[in-house]
Amino acid sequence: SDVLLFQESSPLEVQLAPTGRELVQALRGLLLQAHWHTFTLLVDPASSTALRRPELWTTLTAQPLHPTLITLSSPLRAQSLFR
Repeated sequence: SDVLLFQESSPLEVQLAPTGRELVQALRGLLLQAHWHTFTLLVDPASSTALRRPELWTTLTAQPLHPTLITLSSPLRAQSLFR
């Protein structure tokens, strides 16, 4: 359920917004090209919930990738990242 917000624009302007699935597929492609098969994602609670949806999580965990998902506390504090 991706939501697109449109603002007034020129009749010649086109605005594109990738879906969550497209973003995860792009991330997977980048990780495979970089040979980063084991990685950690630090995400906010809303992103954690979204990434755990089967259609997204399956894409990230398909072989040879081995992700670890860490949900950061909310509200996010600098101390959460830099310990």
